[in-house]
Amino acid sequence: MKYCTHCGAEINDQAVVCPSCGCAVQSTEQTMDPVSAKTNGFAIAGFVLALVSYILSFYGIVGALGLIFSIVGLVQVNKNHQSGKGLAIAGIVLSVIGVVLSIILVVLGFSILSAILGGSAAAGL
Repeated sequence: MKYCTHCGAEINDQAVVCPSCGCAVQSTEQTMDPVSAKTNGFAIAGFVLALVSYILSFYGIVGALGLIFSIVGLVQVNKNHQSGKGLAIAGIVLSVIGVVLSIILVVLGFSILSAILGGSAAAGL
């Protein structure tokens, strides 16, 4: 049993109106939109790939895939009114940082390698 929020009378759980005062009974059940209850898979995949790129020391291909999946996920979340917008945005941010850092590491590695090889070639002359 439940009680009327207007007059306090005890009413049946199935009642739509209060038999005592005639006011509409507020439903305690909340309906959830089934589309918004589902988190977008691309948003999840993009976020996971972005994290994996950090575990693999900023491996650029994984970060780039994370960026692509996160962008697709964000577009789908906005288009289909799904949940997962925060994951998609976090995936985009992490992926961009990961890709930029991987590019910096590659450029730095090549410059160090060329300095080592250039120095050893000059020493051999």
